[in-house]
This record gives sequence, structure tokens and C-alpha cells, in this order.
Amino acid sequence: RHLARLSRTRDPVVHFARATEAVMASEAIQVVVRVRPPNNKEKSEGTLPIVTTSTERQEVCLIRGTGHRAQRNIFKFQNVFGSFSTQQDVFDSTMLPILGDVLRGYESTLFAYGQTGTGKTHTIEGRIDIPEEMGIIPRAAEHIFTALQGEHVLESTCTVSYLEIYNEVLHDLLSPADEPGAKLAIVDDSKQGKGVHCAGLLTHEVNTPEDVLRILRAAQDRRKIGETKMNKESSRSHCLFTLTVNLREKTPDGMEIARVGKLHMVDLAGSECAKTSGVGAQDRTRMREAMNINQSLLTLGRVITSLREKQGRIPYRDSKLTRLLQESLGGRCKTCIIATLSPSILCCEESLSTLSYAQSAHGIENKPVASQRMITTPRDRGAGGPNMEVTRLNCGVGADSFVEMECRLQYMEAQVEEAQSALARKHTTEQAAVQRAETVEKELDSTREALQESQVSLSLAKEEKEQVSGELTATRCTLSQREAVLNATRESQQALLHESVGVMRDLEDSLGQGDKMHERLQQLSAEEGTRRAAASEHAAATAALLGKARESIVDHAARQAALRASIAEAAAATRDHGVAKLMELQALAASLGGAITAGAGEVGAAHTAQGEAARGRREASHAAEGQAGVALGELVAAAVAEIGAGLTRLAGAAESAEAAATAWTSEALAAVAAARMQSDLLQAELQEKLSTSAAAAAAG
Repeated sequence: RHLARLSRTRDPVVHFARATEAVMASEAIQVVVRVRPPNNKEKSEGTLPIVTTSTERQEVCLIRGTGHRAQRNIFKFQNVFGSFSTQQDVFDSTMLPILGDVLRGYESTLFAYGQTGTGKTHTIEGRIDIPEEMGIIPRAAEHIFTALQGEHVLESTCTVSYLEIYNEVLHDLLSPADEPGAKLAIVDDSKQGKGVHCAGLLTHEVNTPEDVLRILRAAQDRRKIGETKMNKESSRSHCLFTLTVNLREKTPDGMEIARVGKLHMVDLAGSECAKTSGVGAQDRTRMREAMNINQSLLTLGRVITSLREKQGRIPYRDSKLTRLLQESLGGRCKTCIIATLSPSILCCEESLSTLSYAQSAHGIENKPVASQRMITTPRDRGAGGPNMEVTRLNCGVGADSFVEMECRLQYMEAQVEEAQSALARKHTTEQAAVQRAETVEKELDSTREALQESQVSLSLAKEEKEQVSGELTATRCTLSQREAVLNATRESQQALLHESVGVMRDLEDSLGQGDKMHERLQQLSAEEGTRRAAASEHAAATAALLGKARESIVDHAARQAALRASIAEAAAATRDHGVAKLMELQALAASLGGAITAGAGEVGAAHTAQGEAARGRREASHAAEGQAGVALGELVAAAVAEIGAGLTRLAGAAESAEAAATAWTSEALAAVAAARMQSDLLQAELQEKLSTSAAAAAAG
């Protein structure tokens, strides 16, 4: 039966996989947990968070109940991502090791499991338009295409497919929207080496990460999403994204190995409760979606439980989702499960169920198988190869033993393929050993170089140590000197402080003296004002006296003018009287010509006497006028002398007061200026000493 089964599977890749399956060690499913941060709704409503994480201890703590009934449930996993974890952190810890296995020919699966609205789609796909928010699929595509650019890769092709399970119906998200797609069905071609897969699902070849992003955008537009109470953009279907990598690489010894790796990334629809999600009986579409989603997830839970408890029958066929994940759960894939949680107390039961499922899945073991084969040329087979052996057998048998020959031939082909597979494994092992030996030799050489460098560095370090010791001694001396300088600086600062206190006191005394001088100046100013008022009063009295003197002089002048007028009138009257008498005498002379001559002597004498009398009167008048002028002059001279003496005394007193005030003011200003100059000098000296002290302290 074994030979008949081998005759039906001629694919060497399948033979190699079957040959290596028995020797591959079992590997447990990797389970990690990611807790999203509270969303805006939970923050606005003040929802209590009950889920905490510890990335150091790799554990998740869920608190049920409140008060004395509070119960702490602690779950440990291989890795835990808190609310501060980034997309890059999740990718580096979960997907990056899986991608290395895919490039080595393994089939790997990563799927996100959890309640709706906990970030499954964000983890798997993310926001493909923002580099920092990209999910696992875009980052995995970029990493794979970067790895395929290596020099050891001779040829590579990548294909993708995107399957959706909506209400237990299969849909191809990459089929043309205007063309009816082929009918999809789940088939089991384990005999052909394909395993459980979806027949009729289209595959698209991609050459760059941008092609993958373009396909993701097209698939996102066709994916079934809907709004619920828990999530505005809730995924209403399960989606399976598959990336297949076919590559042919060259080994260092010239051999070629062909590998086929597959990466399945599954975004499961979130489990939800009708009460919390807000789906009512009137919304039949949402109710049907919820029923199908929960049914498939319950089947997934039963599969996980059966595998954990190692039951005889595993219910893979109860759901299309579990049927497609058959190789990922207990099969030949390397599997990683990301359980997503919400920290809200409203999701307590769903979070506890998710953690229980994740912990149950942690004990499931898979048996990963690499799909690879060694490529040989005809000259490598040699003259004694299987073809020649077949020829000999065909030439040396008859028709009766044809069935036996065919069985032997099939057995020999299987043996050749087994030997080829064993040779490939041995070559891979030897290549790994050679690489390890080369690595060890390189490490040894680098270690020797590092040892030499370390010895040189040690000698340099010793020299530096001696130099540093000398510098340390010099530094200590310098430090002691600086401490002495610092102490002296402190003492000088204390002395300067005391001096500054004395200077401040002197300055305060100087300011007090200045205030006293200012008060004295104010007093002198008041006295000067008093003196000026007295001088003003004396000037007013003098002006009044001068006015009276002027009035007396004017009166005396008026009297003198009247006297002069009377004298002039008397003189005029005398002259007129003499003239009249003369005229009378002339008349008498004319009438008495004769008597004139006779009485000439008597007339002459009379005339002479009259002239003398007139002269006496004129002299008396002139004498009286002279006496009056002398008296008036004496009176004016006396008044002017008295006025001059008063003005002289007033000017002398004013000059004395002004001279005294000027002297006091000059003395006060000189004292203030001297005090200010002394204060400025003291301040400058104090500032200079403080600056010197600060500079010395800074230098120390």
C-alpha cells in the first residue's frame, strides 16, 4: 500500500516533505496577547479598565468584580504587548521570526483572535497609507521582497490570494467585481501534496510591496464591514490572506535548492454578544452575521480544546474556518496566534473567554515541514544512477514479472527520491556545519584581532593609567592649592563683607549728614527769604523816604521858583520905578533945562544915592537868593546823603546775607559732594573686591 501511494504522488517536493516529516521536531503554537489602549468613547464615558499587562513578567491580569468580591486572574504567555506597543514592536516580535521560516520553505500562519473592536484588523492590516500605522501584512511584504534581493537568490516569484468567509460562504476578494467568480469549494488534496485548500481561488503575482498594497486597497473596498454598538467599522467576515514564495537559491558549494514557502495571515471576525453589540432581532442581517461568526468561533474553540486535551476526533469539518485552518492547528504549519483584548470593564466576560482560548491554544503542538528539494544535473547522477539501473532491469526481465518489475521500479524511484531527500538534508546539515565552522573561524580571527587590540589597548591603558596617576597627583596638588585659595577667598569675602557693612554704615551716616545738611540748607534758605523780605521792606521804606524827599525838593523848588518870581517882580518893579523916575527926571530936565544944569549936582547925587539904594536892594536880593539856594542845596545834599547811606547799608546787608548764604550753600554742596564721592569710592572698592573674590572662587 505504501508503494502504491508513492506511485500516485510523483511530485519530488511532496516526497521530500513526506521524508522530512518524520524527523521534524514538534513545535508549540506561539501565543501572544495585545491589549489596545482605551478608545475615545471609553475615555469620555470614564469606563473602568480592568485589564493590565506586564511586559517584563509576560503576563496579563484581569480583575473580575469590585470591592471584596474582586478576583484577580493572571495569565502568562510567550509575549505580551501593552497599550504603548507600536506596530513595529508587534511585527519584530511575532512576524519577523516567522518570515525567516517562510523563506526556508515552511508554511506559516498568523491569525488574530478576539472580541470585536479590540484591534485585530488594525494589527493585521493597519492603515496602509501611513507608514507608522501599517500592519503586519504590508510590513511582511516589504521584508520578504527585501530578502529576495539577496545575491544567493537566483530566481523568485511571489503570488497572493485573499479569501473571505461571510455567513459560511466563500468569496474571492481579488476576483473582478464585474465578472462572476468561479464557485469556490474547500477540497482536501493531501494525496497530491496540496493539503486542504480552496479550489477556484484566484492568485495574483506580485513583484513589489506596492503591488501588495494596491491589492489590499482593492480588497478593503470589497470586504464586508458594518457598524455595531461596539465598533463603527466592525469586520463581519473572516479573511485569509495568503502569500506564496517560490524561490531558487544557490548554496556556497554551487548546488541549487528550490523552496516553496507560504504565509497565511488570518483576520478573524470579532466575537460579540447581542446585548453589548446592540444587535436586535429586528436587524436580521446583523443577527445572522453574529450567529455565523459566533458559531465558527465556537467551533474554533472546540478544535483548540480537543487538540489541547488530545481527543480522538478533532471537529475540523464543523466549520469552514476550522477546515481551512486545519494545517495551522495541529498540522504542518508554524502558527502564531495574536489574542487582542479591550481593557474596558464592559468587555470583561469576552476578554476572559479570549484569554482562556489563548491559554488553551498555547499547549497545541504542530509538526512543521519544509517544502524544499535539491536540484541536480544529469552529470551528477553518474553511470550507476537510477536510470541506468532501470535500463538494466528492463533488459533482463520477461513479461510475466512485469508487475513485480514495476513495483521494484517504483520502490527504487522512491528510494532514489528518499536518498535525494536525505542527501539534500545532509547537504543542508553539512552546509550549516560549514557555515558554522566558517563563522567560528571568523569569530576566532576576530577574537584574535580583538585580543591583540585588547593587549594594545591594555598597554595604552597602563600608560594612560600612569599618566592619569600623575595627572591625579597634580590635580590633587592643584585641588589643595585651589582649596587654600578658596579658603583665602572665603576669608577675604568675610573681611569684605565686614568692610562692606562698615561702608554701608558710613554711607548711612553720610546720608544722615546729607539729610542734616539739607535741613540746614532749607533753614538758611528760609533765613535768606526772611532777609530778602526785610530788604524788600527796607527798600520800600527807603522808596517812601525818597518819595517824601522828592516831594520836599519839589516843594522847595516851587518855593524857590516863587521866591525867584517875587525877586524878579521886585527887580522889575524897581527897574520900572527907576525908569519912571528917570523919565520924570528927564522930563524935569527937559522942562527945567535950566534948573538941570543948576541942580545937576543935586540930581547927580540924588541919582547916585538912588543907584546905590537900588544896588543895595539888588545885592540884598541876590544875597537872599544865594542863601535860599545854599539852604536848598544843603537840604538836598542832606537828603541825598541820607538816602545814599540807607542804600549803602541795605546793599551791605544784602551782600552780607547773600555772601553768608552762598558760603553755607557752597559748604553744604561740598560736603554732599564729598560724601557722595566717598560713597562711590567705597562702592567701587567693594564691587572690585567682590568681583575679585567671585573670580577667585570660580577659578577655584
